[in-house]
Amino acid sequence: MSILVECARRGDLSKLADLWTDMLLRSPAPVEMVDALRELVSAGEPSEALLLAETAADEMDASSSPAVLEFVSGAAELFERSPVLRRVLVEALRDSYVLYEPLEVFLDKSGLLCDSRPLHHSWKRMRDLLRMQEGSYLLHPAYGPGQVNRVGRSAFNVDFQRYRDHDMSLEAVIETTRPVDRDSIPVLAWREPNVLAAMVAAGGTPLLDRAMADLSTDGVLTRSGVTAGLAGTGLDPAAFWRAVGVAAKTAPGYVLAGDDVFRREDSSTVEMVRALLLSRETSLSEKARVVDGLLSSDQKVPGEEIRALIPLVCPKGKCAESGAAFELVRLLAGGDPCAEEQTERFLEKTAARVLRAISEIHSQSCRREYLSRYLLSRPDPGQLEELMDALPRGLRQVGRDVLRDSDPGFLAEYLAARISDPSGTEIHLWSLEQAAEAGDMLPPEDVTERMLKSLPRARADTQKRICALLMNRLRPSFESFIAGLDTRRLERLAEELDRLAGPHETGMMLQVRRQQNSRRIGEDSRRKHFWETSAVFSSPSAIGAMHREADGLQQKDIPAAAEAIAEAASHGDLSENAEYKAALERRDLLLDALDRRRKLLTVLRPYPEQDISEKMVSPGTGVVIEALDDSGDTRTFGIVGPLDADSEKGWINYQAPLGAALLGRSIGDTVTLPGEERIWRVSGVEVLVGKDLR
Repeated sequence: MSILVECARRGDLSKLADLWTDMLLRSPAPVEMVDALRELVSAGEPSEALLLAETAADEMDASSSPAVLEFVSGAAELFERSPVLRRVLVEALRDSYVLYEPLEVFLDKSGLLCDSRPLHHSWKRMRDLLRMQEGSYLLHPAYGPGQVNRVGRSAFNVDFQRYRDHDMSLEAVIETTRPVDRDSIPVLAWREPNVLAAMVAAGGTPLLDRAMADLSTDGVLTRSGVTAGLAGTGLDPAAFWRAVGVAAKTAPGYVLAGDDVFRREDSSTVEMVRALLLSRETSLSEKARVVDGLLSSDQKVPGEEIRALIPLVCPKGKCAESGAAFELVRLLAGGDPCAEEQTERFLEKTAARVLRAISEIHSQSCRREYLSRYLLSRPDPGQLEELMDALPRGLRQVGRDVLRDSDPGFLAEYLAARISDPSGTEIHLWSLEQAAEAGDMLPPEDVTERMLKSLPRARADTQKRICALLMNRLRPSFESFIAGLDTRRLERLAEELDRLAGPHETGMMLQVRRQQNSRRIGEDSRRKHFWETSAVFSSPSAIGAMHREADGLQQKDIPAAAEAIAEAASHGDLSENAEYKAALERRDLLLDALDRRRKLLTVLRPYPEQDISEKMVSPGTGVVIEALDDSGDTRTFGIVGPLDADSEKGWINYQAPLGAALLGRSIGDTVTLPGEERIWRVSGVEVLVGKDLR
């Protein structure tokens, strides 16, 4: 396995990007590169794969690399949309088939020249059309197989079995024939009947595969279709069908139902699964894929009979494809907790093996379960750290959720280490996202500053996600940060952000430009909101209660504690006097409590009624938000100071992440709340000061 494929399989995108660039600069290996892209797509990272593919296609095209056609033709099979790959592929085909006269017609008929047509489908059609070369074989529904004698700009000359030396227009060739292999059944029956007769006599899966490829219609091989396909070949259709039927009874993935052969059939799911599990030629990964399809298509499969097949998955107890074995057992268990316990033996121990196991699993839900079960097994911290670094973002989120409950200490240490190390840009930014969501790991201002420093080095999708976060949940701290920059640093930040797509798409660049413009005209166009100061706002009654608490501590509780200390000291030896130590501890706690209240009282201010209105969410207001999806959900909050916060009333502290996300919003504004992906819209704002807050 090439190192490119290994990195893609492990999900090590950073290393893969470096190796990718290095290979492009030296000598591109198109087969290895396409295999790596295929691994990324199968691992659920199509956007990453497309970015690498387009980068390579552009570079190879610019350098006129001889490997460009081999690469883009392989990559085109993997993607539905890519203007870059489509353009480079068309140019490479024109360069490689410069003397092939029907090329432009084929390009048009295949859909490669039409941006709205799916790329992979268009290339599949074009690939079939390009097989129509001199000496190749075509199959016509009336004339049978034929060999191409001449290829012209507008016509073909084909030597058909039933119409010799026949001239056909290019349009007729495209519309009425299809290319077939030299060893296909129609051509063998015409050119080499003895070889076909030997194949029929041998029977088995090779014959069935060949028959399905050449004689089936819409994935179904029928007896009448076989009879029609073999007409005029000299072969006995009945004998051929008997051989196909025998093969279909034992071949994995096929079933014989009357006069039809299907790739799957509900009534024989258990038998097909058993035959598939006993097959030694099929990998466990492929078995899992087929079994998933079979069980999904059969809602009446006997659960007990399927679960009884679990021992056939890995009868020796150990297997190289542990991830595929895990998925197979999970599929066969069908949700039975007792049966699923057998999957424990397939959990790997090291990060590298876990990543390989996850790459073997087709189902995203099964990948999440495998990862969760591994994390709950209390793995070695070093291996766990390596695994979290290598996981793709989606699975890393799963890992975070599991560790938050099972090992919060490790998660906190891991995030803190990655936050302090900006060298791994993607992991660093992901960790900052978690800090922004948690709200208590770092001040929002620190999160914002670190994000902006690493943003230019991030991938395009990460940039867009971080910019959206800065313009929603972290918007107050972002606006405060750029307002606090001196003009030179603000200009430098604007230059860096202007080169990126994310800041423009999310409106971040617009905010920076506004800040620049305000400085150019000599005044700040954005007046600071009253809550964007060191003051902490609460109701007069809450502030008064805080004053009374401080007075009570100073005038009553602390003197009483001093008397208790003196009383305990009078009882003798202080070194063994527990009462004396307890009295000291209580006195210290009361002093700390008084100190905290005094410090808070220096910044506490009543809500400024003159600055509060129904035009904007601010401390002292209530807000109603509604979900922008089809759920019709609405939520109501009171945005209040820390002394007035009351979860039962729905009053939240404006300094908390949820309150901070809503501050400054007006009716019609949208917002994403901390820990959620849904988008909400502000539908109402009311003043609470003087009404519910006094």
